[in-house]
Amino acid sequence: PSASVAVAAASAAGQPKLGGTLRFGVTADVPNLDGHQRSATTTDTTWTAYDRLIQYDDTGKVQPMLAESWDVSTDYKQVTFHLRKGVTYHSGRDFTSDDVKWNILRVRDPKVGSGSYVTWSNWFTSIDTPEKNTVVLKSDASRPSMFDFFEWLNMLDQPSMEGADAKLKSIGTGPFVFQDWKQGVSLTYAKNKNYWQTGRPYLDGFVATVLEAKSAIAQLEAGAIDMTKTESVDDIVRLKKDPKYQAIQHPFAGTFYEFGINVTKPPYDNKLVRQAFNFAIDRQRFVTTIMQGLVKPLTLFWSSTSPAYDAAKNAAVPFDLTRAASLLKQAGVTTLDADLLYIPGSYPVLTPFAEIYQADLAKIGVKLNIKAMDTAPWLVQVNGVQYNGLYFSGDGLGNYAPATPLGASPAWSPAKNNSGYKSDQWTQLVTAVGTETDPAKQKALYAQVNDFMIDQAFSIVFAERAVIWLARSGIKNMLPTGRSSYIWDKVWMDS
Repeated sequence: PSASVAVAAASAAGQPKLGGTLRFGVTADVPNLDGHQRSATTTDTTWTAYDRLIQYDDTGKVQPMLAESWDVSTDYKQVTFHLRKGVTYHSGRDFTSDDVKWNILRVRDPKVGSGSYVTWSNWFTSIDTPEKNTVVLKSDASRPSMFDFFEWLNMLDQPSMEGADAKLKSIGTGPFVFQDWKQGVSLTYAKNKNYWQTGRPYLDGFVATVLEAKSAIAQLEAGAIDMTKTESVDDIVRLKKDPKYQAIQHPFAGTFYEFGINVTKPPYDNKLVRQAFNFAIDRQRFVTTIMQGLVKPLTLFWSSTSPAYDAAKNAAVPFDLTRAASLLKQAGVTTLDADLLYIPGSYPVLTPFAEIYQADLAKIGVKLNIKAMDTAPWLVQVNGVQYNGLYFSGDGLGNYAPATPLGASPAWSPAKNNSGYKSDQWTQLVTAVGTETDPAKQKALYAQVNDFMIDQAFSIVFAERAVIWLARSGIKNMLPTGRSSYIWDKVWMDS
């Protein structure tokens, strides 16, 4: 359903009931409790201890959070945040403008922040705190996508993060208070009784238990947990027909599947060869056969809420083996032996799809060697651009300002990408997207970016990657956030 339909359905679900401990299954533990670490598990667990300056609503619009209001200069080189008064950390300490400055500077350290945090933080050449509820940030260049940073950046507590056991607790201003972390077993959080949003959270707390994917489904059906995020298509399709359960799908997650091609080795340095690989991919078959209609096919990674989304261009590369064969012929390639690297543990649905792709490529003289790998060696090969041929992966941020995924994604970044692709034109385009503030000029740039991505085909998108929680029917009011997560303080249970 569209986001608005999902929200309307949620608000019609009745008055929130207070209380209850939500039990959910997660398939991976968090690496540590540092609120500036990002992983699929953290955004639904440890991040509930924190707030951010702003948050995006279900239409992608900026809404107040720790900042009550803000003033942005017309050239997007300066933003002034007016902070909410009376907000306290779980330790009882007041939240002030100094905390905002400390958090922005903390992620500038590459040992702390991941790549995009470092880049975002470095945009700001000055961070002034004229009073305890005011922060003024200035940049040398226009930064129309800056709110993506503020939507991601948790406001951590400086004293606890500089203490000896910083990685063993998460102290923020958020709706849930850290209780316990049994590494590899579970995470427990309790309601913040002094939360600045009066009356929330509705739950008394939650326990996230680390479970293997099949075990999580079994425990859900046995009533031992209330919900679990899953990619098991058969279980989703089976259980969502049962009135005791519901499948809650994020309406604009911005997550997708892609493959990259190592352009540093011939014949993949020829874009005609890469285009052939694009036309040889049967997106519709992936969506209907493997995903059973849960996702849509994609040619470009933009979420439908993105200003760069273009329905016509999204359908611009149909499955066409004749065309693919003709492109290989034009490139002078008669036979080709290519590897395909992927991680079955992270992306189980890509196993049957790799085999379909292998069979289709064989029809046009391409031998595809499927190489299933663990994460660590895959990262060495792919990030180091050492592979021969292709890699499959998942990616995200397609629902953010277009500059964000283009600049931050390891598949697309002009500075360094997993395909080893370099182009002055691509660098200039992505830089322009990141600094252009005129909406009409932005639209023209997005069209150029889309054409360039399809033409150069160094990274190729083929379908949405669903973010789906299977839950018992009594879980109510799961409202989406821009980070492909949910607003957990609004969730309640009717039984």
